[in-house]
Amino acid sequence: MLASTTWISAFDGSVVSHLPVQNSDHCSLLLSIPEVVSVSKKNKIFRFEVMWIKDDQCKEVIEQDWGEEVAFGSSMFQVMEKLKVAVLLWLHGVGNDLGP
Repeated sequence: MLASTTWISAFDGSVVSHLPVQNSDHCSLLLSIPEVVSVSKKNKIFRFEVMWIKDDQCKEVIEQDWGEEVAFGSSMFQVMEKLKVAVLLWLHGVGNDLGP
């Protein structure tokens, strides 16, 4: 069973169980989603701002995190995930209004 990081975040605590096999070589799956699921918080779409790389600290954070592995998604998705994580860490540390 596959799920995106967005789905996993939205349905944290969900569990997939394999049901007993009866007269088949296939196994049914049961998806259990917790009753209390907070879906009211909507994530903003990440948009990279070119002005961020003018800050030397931002550039350093991106270079440090570039080697981190993203184990899923297309090549472009992996690039965006690396940038998003690095820039959001930098923005959190800077504590100013340059953020998304």
